[in-house]
Amino acid sequence: MKAVRHSWLGLLLGLAAALSCSPGSASPLERGVLDNRLVVVVEQNTATNLAGVFVGFRVGANTETQGRYPARALLQEHNRVYAQKLLDTESHFSPLAAEFQAGAGIRFNTEWDYVQVRATCTPQNLESLLQFLAQVFRSDPLSPELVNSARQHLIQHCSAAERSLAERAYYLFRQAMLGKVPPARPVFGNPEAIEAISLEELTAFRRRYFTGANAAVVIVSPESAEKMGQLVRQSFGLYPKGLPAEPLASDPRLPRQSGVRVGSNTSSSSAIMVLGVGLPPPGGEGFVVGQVLHQILAGAQGRLRRDRGLLHSLALNLPFQLLARRFPIKAIPVTLESNPHLAIYAEADPRAIESARRAILRHVDSFREGSIRPEELARAKQRTLNDMALTLQRPSALAAHLGKREMLGLDCTVSPHQAAQVAALTSQDIVQIAEAYFREHYIGVLLPD
Repeated sequence: MKAVRHSWLGLLLGLAAALSCSPGSASPLERGVLDNRLVVVVEQNTATNLAGVFVGFRVGANTETQGRYPARALLQEHNRVYAQKLLDTESHFSPLAAEFQAGAGIRFNTEWDYVQVRATCTPQNLESLLQFLAQVFRSDPLSPELVNSARQHLIQHCSAAERSLAERAYYLFRQAMLGKVPPARPVFGNPEAIEAISLEELTAFRRRYFTGANAAVVIVSPESAEKMGQLVRQSFGLYPKGLPAEPLASDPRLPRQSGVRVGSNTSSSSAIMVLGVGLPPPGGEGFVVGQVLHQILAGAQGRLRRDRGLLHSLALNLPFQLLARRFPIKAIPVTLESNPHLAIYAEADPRAIESARRAILRHVDSFREGSIRPEELARAKQRTLNDMALTLQRPSALAAHLGKREMLGLDCTVSPHQAAQVAALTSQDIVQIAEAYFREHYIGVLLPD
């Protein structure tokens, strides 16, 4: 058994070294700031023939108190609609449109404290892509027709999300964990609030936050760092400097004990539950612990699937064929955000919700007790490193990862994946983090009327 452990360790350390260095394919990250305070992060990567681009804007965490919380989502939906219009009507963007249709992609996302777009193109069209994105984010004045179209799209999306039991239970869980703060509420707002936003309010929001002081552009490309920086300067250098967005609260976790939020489920006879614990903020070893623990719980070889007693505690009596298509319990991936968490989603018979809660907590509490088999930990670490390696291999994914770190105020000049921390992680490290963070757990649950 000792020889097996040494084999695992050698594999993990070798992969960690490859992730950290990648000699001959990628140059060190370079980070700079333009005169308008816009941050530029570039990495020359000659191992790929594609360019990955991330553009993000911090939009403040306190705008809900000003009555404009859904403005970020509506404006981002407008950006998506406007982007499609440019691709359809502007002939000088035709090569870019052809690339997107051929498989390279562009994706707009709205987060709790920033908005972003990530895109992929060939290096030959990198200049066109940057000019395109700069125009998308600074279209002024806003078109009332496009805003109304975006409003209707977003209202339909929000209405669908409100009908999703999983979405509703997840936000109840966030409320139990964070309290009544903006990051605990749906990132897109609700249909009524979206409908109430005026064109004037949306224009004011855009001019306030879509400025150089709140922006970051990240590029991973075969082009030289000097050329990438010059292209960003040409496209985004004339953005107004503006004022920085309002800072996030230093510790939004208001509850200091286990909390529960309960909602009503009128569309099915099952109880829908999200149970989880908070994690340390990203950037340190504690966040890496959460990523590894997710791998211990998740997947076909994870604890949740292999625990037949847990499945029995859900009391759903689901046929085996159905379980192969939709398993009633799963671990939610640990994502890079201001308020990370390790959480588990489950469907249960309403009469069995308490036994299901206890069964799930047995797994959470086991991490505090250090009951992790060496081979189980090694497998989870390998899967975590594999995910990191996949991110490094895709320019747009790496650009997005670096961009998220920049948006969250994390260091982008060091290895972004903490691969060495994963390889060196021990069961004692897990116990230490679990003891500090897992004593309090939070639940969002929907119960049938």
